[in-house]
Amino acid sequence: MAVKQRTPEVLRALQQVMQSTDTGDLEHALECLNLHQEHKLETRVYAEIMQSMNKIGMPKRALSWFQTAQNHWDELDVRIYTCAITACARSRDSRGACQLLKLMSDKGVRANTVTYSAVISACEKGGEWRKALQLMEEMQIKGVTANTITYNSAISACARGAQWKRALQLLQDMQDKGIPANTITYSAVISACEKG
Repeated sequence: MAVKQRTPEVLRALQQVMQSTDTGDLEHALECLNLHQEHKLETRVYAEIMQSMNKIGMPKRALSWFQTAQNHWDELDVRIYTCAITACARSRDSRGACQLLKLMSDKGVRANTVTYSAVISACEKGGEWRKALQLMEEMQIKGVTANTITYNSAISACARGAQWKRALQLLQDMQDKGIPANTITYSAVISACEKG
């Protein structure tokens, strides 16, 4: 997946893009990418750009960079897929997030905790509590460990769906597994109980 031999031009492009994304200067990062389009840059450069766009509230641009990366690379890594899924979550596009998760699986890319947390967050924002719980089960089957963020998203999905019993079950599951709950966890459980 990574470029085997980096020319000085590619190294310079990587350095310029990474420095620009670190400082939040996306316009300069994009300029650098455009200047070096003839070089096949690593997917991590695209992931950095996408992550920065997600952070500043530009998920649609992040998704357009994902499509650009798809056009340049036959294989993408878990990080770039996760950035695209996060963009879907920020756009409240649970269907798009689930489709990307399936695409990852079809391409043989193993989803990790961060990936699943992003998909479950998209389901929560899209009002898809059943799908969120289904993904929690899928994680367990595939041996992917859920964390506090994963559970918070699933509990919030249950709260949106007025599924207080399921929210309490998830809280109990967290406690049984020794996963720490936080203010967000308890707020989501309380919200679920209020709605139920």
